[in-house]
Amino acid sequence: MCGLNWCITCKFYRPPRSAHCTQCNRCVERYDHHSFIGCVGRRNYCYFFLLLIFLSLHLLFVSALALTFTLTTNNPILSPSNLCAYVLMFICTLLAVPILGLTGFHIILVLRERTTNEHVNGKFCLGFNPFYTGFYSNFIRAFCASQYPNFNQEKERKNGMHLTVSYFPEYHTSDGHNKEIMNEKSGIRITPFVQLSLNTSTKSNTEG
Repeated sequence: MCGLNWCITCKFYRPPRSAHCTQCNRCVERYDHHSFIGCVGRRNYCYFFLLLIFLSLHLLFVSALALTFTLTTNNPILSPSNLCAYVLMFICTLLAVPILGLTGFHIILVLRERTTNEHVNGKFCLGFNPFYTGFYSNFIRAFCASQYPNFNQEKERKNGMHLTVSYFPEYHTSDGHNKEIMNEKSGIRITPFVQLSLNTSTKSNTEG
């Protein structure tokens, strides 16, 4: 069983592996890290990882293409075209070193079912990781799982009515005791509390 931590800012019990981001001022489920475009967590980690993969392949491809051009061309070594290829190859190689290192780091995290936040804080470093289910299952869960809902707020418009759905984690029974939280894969059950608010707009028709 994993304990739940109370978030003083958001006023609710955070699900396991969640953390409060001071930059975004909200709790992020399966918090990985904060970037300049926002937090990376359960809903967008797959896209962040794919960005690293394609960026690494792009840098390697451009470097290889520039090297092939300089080796196969008949232009002088210091010709303008070759100089441009040298500069391009140098820049791509320089950028590829940290990008490839970061990509390899996240590949290891995915295979071990860990996040950057857990790695920095030393969680599951030497002990048992209850979320680890094998390399293949970890990979499938990270990239082939269904998209999780947005727990902030979702709005839908149906039949001329605005339907606002707000999700709140509810972990208490009526007598004030905590419910047991379980999940089929991770051993944790999280029961969301859904609050619906329906807004209808009426128009008054006047006859002239």
